[in-house]
Amino acid sequence: MAFSIISVSILAIAWANRSPSFIHIYVVIQCAGVDTLRDDSFAYADALKAVGVDVKTHCYKGVPHCFPSVIITHPQAPVFYERYNAFLIQHASSSTPRD
Repeated sequence: MAFSIISVSILAIAWANRSPSFIHIYVVIQCAGVDTLRDDSFAYADALKAVGVDVKTHCYKGVPHCFPSVIITHPQAPVFYERYNAFLIQHASSSTPRD
């Protein structure tokens, strides 16, 4: 079953204070500095942290919404994808990062 980002995050909030001790929820939020949703990203991160979710937030100054896919040559695009992939390797797979 596929989940949208919103449904997963709602589940994160719902389970954060009720989950067994062996379950830990991790979320990474990446936002663009000139995105109209930027402030919502920080508010959302704060709401998740308030219920015990482990959140890492990254904001990329001076770029618009969807910048990594729209401006693929922007110097911050590779950084965005490196953080995204590192998060997936660490939390969404059985693999460990390799040097």
